[in-house]
Amino acid sequence: MLEPDVVIYTNDISFKPDERSLKQGFFEYIVAEDYRDTLVDLVFFDARKMDEPLTIEKADGSKLYSRTATRYNETDFMWYRLDIKDLLSESRDG
Repeated sequence: MLEPDVVIYTNDISFKPDERSLKQGFFEYIVAEDYRDTLVDLVFFDARKMDEPLTIEKADGSKLYSRTATRYNETDFMWYRLDIKDLLSESRDG
């Protein structure tokens, strides 16, 4: 049984590759720095194979971040990198 002050958020997010993520071979996902002292658990699945999670790693910063595209600082977020290289090679091979 959960404690009364425990809140669990579950989100399903669909990522669609753009030019930059296809070139780099990964997506980036961010969580607000405000959640640093709480438990954040991310699981990444290929929608066609939901039985096996894919690789996700915590990153120190972004490889795709553009300072001119937002009023936020890169340090306002915790960065996660979702590796899609295997998915890209699989789709190219048919």
